Amino acid sequence: MREVFKENWKRYIEIGLVAFPCPRGTKGPIIRGWSKNPPPKSYAVWSQKNAADNLWVRLDALVVLEPDSPEAEAFLPSLGVPECPLSFSGNKSVHRWFSVNGHSLKPLKLANGLELRTGPGQGMLVPPSIHPKTAKPYEWVISPWEWKEQHGVYFPNFPVGVYEKIKGLVQKPKPIEENGFSEGNGFNVARYLDAYEIRYKTKQESTRTIYALSRCLFAAAHTTKDVKGDSSIIQGSDGKLGYHCFHAHCDGRTWKDARQAISGDASIARFFRGNKTPKLTPLMNARQLESMEFPEVAPVIDSGILPSQTGMVFAGPSGVGKSIIAIEWGIRLCHGMDILSFRVPEARRVLMIQKENALAQVKHRIRQICGGLKLSHAPENLFMTSVEERFNLRKSEDLEKLAGYIEMAKAETCILDPLSSFHSNDENDNIAMRNILDRLTEISRRQDVAFIIVHHYGKSNEYRGATAIRDWADTLIGFEERTDSERDLRFLKVRNGPRPKTIVVEMDGNFLHQIVGGSTYYVKKVMEELDGQVGSIKELAKALMDKFGYHERTARGYIYDALKDGLIERKEDLSDRRKKVLVLKI
Repeated sequence: MREVFKENWKRYIEIGLVAFPCPRGTKGPIIRGWSKNPPPKSYAVWSQKNAADNLWVRLDALVVLEPDSPEAEAFLPSLGVPECPLSFSGNKSVHRWFSVNGHSLKPLKLANGLELRTGPGQGMLVPPSIHPKTAKPYEWVISPWEWKEQHGVYFPNFPVGVYEKIKGLVQKPKPIEENGFSEGNGFNVARYLDAYEIRYKTKQESTRTIYALSRCLFAAAHTTKDVKGDSSIIQGSDGKLGYHCFHAHCDGRTWKDARQAISGDASIARFFRGNKTPKLTPLMNARQLESMEFPEVAPVIDSGILPSQTGMVFAGPSGVGKSIIAIEWGIRLCHGMDILSFRVPEARRVLMIQKENALAQVKHRIRQICGGLKLSHAPENLFMTSVEERFNLRKSEDLEKLAGYIEMAKAETCILDPLSSFHSNDENDNIAMRNILDRLTEISRRQDVAFIIVHHYGKSNEYRGATAIRDWADTLIGFEERTDSERDLRFLKVRNGPRPKTIVVEMDGNFLHQIVGGSTYYVKKVMEELDGQVGSIKELAKALMDKFGYHERTARGYIYDALKDGLIERKEDLSDRRKKVLVLKI
């Protein structure tokens, strides 16, 4: 199969166009965020992953005339369209290419099938892409490169006079009445679209309201993510409804067609003003649920630590090394290497977006970790964005940008470091923080990705922020310093498995963390300093608190773990048999 994208993208970039891979069989890119310019490194990634895809260019500063019928082709000479670069699509329709020359033009379509495409929300397949239906290649008849050799520019300016002629011939869509839809009945279009999760923007005109849709209801290739309004539902002041799309494919579509595409044969009575009948879905009983089959999905980290499509919060005080261990875990996930005592069933694609460390520092850490793991090179399935890339997940466009990077990397795990760099909320505001995190849950389920979120402790070196963060996390791990080289991994919450005991780790010179003990490790160290015996749990807890700075509840938990594991035991005090003491077992 010919590698269309890999072999040709550079030619189009060099003449100032913005190119994207487009899967064969479609007419639009699947890359999220295509309305914005991709970072240069994206092309190297796409050249590997999408080598055989078609090539699609955005029409930011271009005009393409596309006659979609013989009548439209025959009509062109009457407009006085000048010569220009020409291309044939795979079904032999002719595309004429021009520059907008700094003018602000909008897409237009005539009833005879002539379509004028232009602007950042528009795009076209270019030669030598393969036509989705005929499987024949697009071809240049007169290419931009040939045109430049003769005229000094890649594309001639599109005559404004021709644009005005076409614009003057565009017919305004007439609202199409459906019986019973009148102002008296009061059909609420906004509530209807919201209920079926159709994104839109509203534009009020003197005699009608236009609901500009985020997507065409009948052809995905017509979708414009920025809600440009190529497809719209129109409601007149008399309540009558119509549907209009600027694409020839949708000619003749009515409100009835739009309603069928959105809600099928379902009743729409609840969307009339005054009628608040809720939409009910069929109930399911437990027997039906028991009979359902769900695909088995391998966890990212076993033992319930990080199942697929879940979220982990990895929290600790500043300077404790959270970012370092996050990088190590990311590399281990990329290679399917176990993390501490937990099995990693398979290698994963990982996207890491960290905001606190320069790329040079990240490079050094990756090199050291890979050297310590005896890896010959850094993993090619660990992806990073630029440190300068900004996100505020309160904004829908930034949420989509994050989703776009996840899709670009085809990531199965996404590490965000730290949480505070991805929002502008008060972290003590439960409602605001839950809203942010629930948005990540939507991405997680939609794109089958697990999140690891690095989070800071507060000034008192305890868990910081709203309880909503703790509630959202499937797994919550505290990472705390006890000595210069030793850290506690405290499993504060594990929703999908048994909660492990605290693990003590030590970091070596290659930034790798090795287990040196569990929660009982420190109990043993203190008991040895106390000559193997202490008068009570209260005394031992105080000794742990004094030496390591534990909270009393944590210290007592470690002591109960040691009793349960048989590291220490209660015995009679030889000096006073009425009392019990704690003794370190040898």
